[in-house]
Amino acid sequence: ADGFFHTGDIGELTPEGLLKIIDRKKNIFKLSQGEYVAVEFLESAFSKCDLVEQIWLYGSSFEATLVAVVVPVKDKLMAWAAGQGELQGKSFAEVCASKQANAHVLESVTATGKEARLKGFEFPKALHVEPEPFSIDHDLVTPKLSLKRPQLLKYYKAQIDGMYAELKKAGALPKSAPAAAAAAPSGSGAPARA
Repeated sequence: ADGFFHTGDIGELTPEGLLKIIDRKKNIFKLSQGEYVAVEFLESAFSKCDLVEQIWLYGSSFEATLVAVVVPVKDKLMAWAAGQGELQGKSFAEVCASKQANAHVLESVTATGKEARLKGFEFPKALHVEPEPFSIDHDLVTPKLSLKRPQLLKYYKAQIDGMYAELKKAGALPKSAPAAAAAAPSGSGAPARA
């Protein structure tokens, strides 16, 4: 239409006059095994977890699984940490950085996904617990508090790559390209969920 091929991607022209894909109009992408993921639907489902304040799911056509960055509800996580001997008296940031809190949040998110009857590939297999909320100051959300996915990927690239590396090291994933090799996930077609 209008002389353009519509793919559902959002692009920008570089100074050299090339088209650079920077986002998806609808945040639907395909994982490496061919499953389509409607990420906003999943984020909405996982947001019902009582430990989740904010969640951002990431996946790409180079990886077989999703990973997530979760900002937990501070009061609930700290109440849980108070009952964990080695976490008692620790700051919120120290609790968030602990393996115990990571496992606890992942377990809670997984339980929420099971209650929502999500499919196996729709669950994050690893997550990063972030003490700082996604904010406009860090350019991670819009004024309407919608997630800015390309900016989130850039901001959390090291954590994303680390999660995929840990999953591969543990044998949970096949060896493949670096997690954030593509600036934007690709794929088109029918979503797994509407």
